[in-house]
Amino acid sequence: GPLQIVAYGRYRDQGGWALLLKWWDRDGKEVEWLMPMRYLADTGNTLVSELMDGGLEIKPGRKSREYLLDYLRSADTPERVLTVDRIGWQGSGQDQSYIFPDGQITNKKDAERVMMPGIHKRNHAFNVAGSLEDWKNRVAKPAAGNSRFVFAISAAFAAVWLRPMQDDGGGFHFRGDSSMGKSTALYLAASVWGGGGASGFARSWKTTPAAFEILASHSNDCLLPMDELSQADPKMLGETVYTLSNGVGKERSSKEGQLREKSVWVVMLLSTGEMSIADKMAEAGQKAPAGTDVRLVDITADAGAGMKMLEDIHGYKSPVAFVDDIKKAALGVYGTAGRAYLAENIKDMDKCRENLNRARSAFLKEVVPEGADSQVSRVAARFSLVAAVGEHVTGLGITGWSKGEAKAAAQRCFSDWLNERGGITSGEFADACRRISTEIETYGDANFQAFRKESRSLRVMCRSGWVDHKEDGDGNPVGSVYYFNNSGMKRILAGLNFKSIMHQLLNARVIVGGHETQRGVRVFVANPSKKIPIMGAAKRVYEIDMDVLDKQNAHSGG
Repeated sequence: GPLQIVAYGRYRDQGGWALLLKWWDRDGKEVEWLMPMRYLADTGNTLVSELMDGGLEIKPGRKSREYLLDYLRSADTPERVLTVDRIGWQGSGQDQSYIFPDGQITNKKDAERVMMPGIHKRNHAFNVAGSLEDWKNRVAKPAAGNSRFVFAISAAFAAVWLRPMQDDGGGFHFRGDSSMGKSTALYLAASVWGGGGASGFARSWKTTPAAFEILASHSNDCLLPMDELSQADPKMLGETVYTLSNGVGKERSSKEGQLREKSVWVVMLLSTGEMSIADKMAEAGQKAPAGTDVRLVDITADAGAGMKMLEDIHGYKSPVAFVDDIKKAALGVYGTAGRAYLAENIKDMDKCRENLNRARSAFLKEVVPEGADSQVSRVAARFSLVAAVGEHVTGLGITGWSKGEAKAAAQRCFSDWLNERGGITSGEFADACRRISTEIETYGDANFQAFRKESRSLRVMCRSGWVDHKEDGDGNPVGSVYYFNNSGMKRILAGLNFKSIMHQLLNARVIVGGHETQRGVRVFVANPSKKIPIMGAAKRVYEIDMDVLDKQNAHSGG
């Protein structure tokens, strides 16, 4: 079959030369392939395999293969294309371009054509179907009035601003019972950028760690929608969330023993599941670090209107009928909205960034309580990006929403997150309070030796500390005071920053500190020496104020 040499390709300032070839497959469909020049260095078997796999008819026999190699080796064309290995932003300043697997959006006149290697068989989902008006009328407009749907769509648009805003990767996780509309929210968001197939642009959590890196790299500077957290490997989940958020793949070596260039990316994760990240990790006996909740923010899927994830079904007979219709639309009309939005942004990135920053600052002033922990502020910053971009898209007429719709949705979701979280203190502090309570409530006298000498006969196999059961004048119990020893406290708070947590527990009066003289200086310490009657000696202990601890746990929902 006919085979044309279209252009030379190479990476910007990095070599890696290739030939852009074009042919027509057996169905008459035009195919292009950016062939690495190294394919011409051997007998040609690999080259022929690739071309035939792409549908090119090649006569069998050694001679035809030699003619093919001679033809390609003698290629000489002045045309050039730029080779890139991932989608997303390329260039800087006003000369930025956004790369898709099938082309680019740029503001530069006479911009050099950009391609990704192996495009003829790349399994990407950045496809386009239907018109922008179709998407606006059938997907975006019906989502209005439903905070979770509007927020998910706004987050999809916000994905392209993570790198220009120098924001970290990460995202949001919708958690709730099955058949709540969580997957539908994911499909709505995914339709902003692409689709095709049974689940459109969305991906599954049932993936290996190495495959996650490929998914993230192919979703660079864009949305990475992940469905059904229940299918994830709980042992690898914490590491996966951190890897996807941090945006750097593992070090790997080449066949020659050299280090390969690491994969890098910035993605906006949008996830769904019936349980939280922490609960899923608990299946494998693991504890999720508080930083996981900051990277993948857990939002309850229930909007509180008695219709699970929905608040407004726009006159449909039932929530089910509404969800079925909007989901069908999202899987049938896709890919136009994201490209239309980028085409507007690319005209003046600096001005867009300026406007978004103003909107973000205003949002943060409204929603972040005074004295909030830095973790709350970090999460609020991510919500502010979604709110600002959602309003920006609305102002461009892409969604058909009313002014304030996207901002209100982000405020509602942030408020629900903050209420479920239990306040504005750090996640580590709330976790520490829960762990201390669990140790006392679960093990009680089994791990805490009675304070008095008359209880010497009671043996404790794994001592976390001591307990002083208080009585009134008539011998009636009036409460207990628990004293943790150093090893017991460090054991239950394993994985947390012990020094920082002690400081927070002291400030909150959960731990009753005390003064003592050290080297002639009066100092305040978290674990002052206290005489333990049953031990007949003074021990350094952490005294717990049970009333304060109970109040902290009640406030945080623990």
